[in-house]
Amino acid sequence: MAKKCSVEFCTHMGGLYAFPRIEHIKEQWTKFCERGSDWSPGPGARICTLHFTTDSFVTRQRKTLKKSAVPTIRFRGKFKVCSVLYGSELRGFSDADLDKKTVS
Repeated sequence: MAKKCSVEFCTHMGGLYAFPRIEHIKEQWTKFCERGSDWSPGPGARICTLHFTTDSFVTRQRKTLKKSAVPTIRFRGKFKVCSVLYGSELRGFSDADLDKKTVS
């Protein structure tokens, strides 16, 4: 089982979701990971919650990822540093927003 997010440069290790079984959605997740054309997700591959918008989830008794959800939030190389500094505050920030943040 994966211990961290499969998205290139992401080191987040919490809120991980297994790749979907619906093939066309799985392909979108795989492409989003940007791990090269030779990479394919194994049975333990996961993507963390930080790459999904809030409308990708349904909340009943607990937060559940929709079957049709596709990751869309990307942090590139900044993610490694920012995830430590800002944690869950990152959700929904663009690269421009992250550039404006400063460490106090």
